[in-house]
Amino acid sequence: MEYGSSKAHPNPHLVLESAWRVPNWASMKDALVQVEQSCPKEMAWKVNMYRGYIAICHPEEHHLNLIERLVEMSSSQSIKEWRRLPLIVANIHVPLLQAAQQVIELQEASQIHTGLQPANIGRNSSLHDMKAIVKTWR
Repeated sequence: MEYGSSKAHPNPHLVLESAWRVPNWASMKDALVQVEQSCPKEMAWKVNMYRGYIAICHPEEHHLNLIERLVEMSSSQSIKEWRRLPLIVANIHVPLLQAAQQVIELQEASQIHTGLQPANIGRNSSLHDMKAIVKTWR
């Protein structure tokens, strides 16, 4: 992440890719603004996915009502990109397979985050949903 944010070799894509893993949400938010301006249409799914991560995890950006829409957008955009690829699955498909996994993880993280909200704590259905998600992650 330090290399991507250096003055000599600025790379907002690298910062964006590494900031959510560290987690450094302020750097991720700044990098996302830069990436959005120069992002090719083929990578729009990734921008929406990162917006979803920020909506869940950034302390000042809790827009939980947007997450479902962002998941839906990034899912449909990645499916469109998948359809543009050759029918025979090859190495070129790997990034989109990884994208599908990340989108599912974002959706499940949103469900867990919603279940942990004060209004939902104590509801059996919410607890059951969280247990099911955590069980599949094992």
